[in-house]
Amino acid sequence: MKCTYCGGTEFYEGPSGGLSTNILCANKDCRHWFNHMAVVDKLEDLNRIEPTDEEKETARNARIAEREAAPNKYYEEGAEIYSKGGSAKDCIESKPAWHACNGADFYRLAGFIDAKSKVRK
Repeated sequence: MKCTYCGGTEFYEGPSGGLSTNILCANKDCRHWFNHMAVVDKLEDLNRIEPTDEEKETARNARIAEREAAPNKYYEEGAEIYSKGGSAKDCIESKPAWHACNGADFYRLAGFIDAKSKVRK
């Protein structure tokens, strides 16, 4: 077992509970605390910095924006499939044995159908 910060191999044992023990790197220039689980031989840094509420909110908003943009992306893919001479069958990417469509497939089909109907008018 090595310290992930200084490479040291000596540790002082601290409080323990459950399956883990808190250990301190013995290197006096490092002195990082870790949560060590002997069962899986993993060092978890006890000094890690959790994201602030603002950072969590920013990440959450980015995930929401990405999820909301996905339908437009698939819709445009469907329209592009039509413009390149593809068929509606090309819009279906999910291929389970019973040939069900997922959400992305439906948005592609909608884009394909809308593009086709605009051409016919």
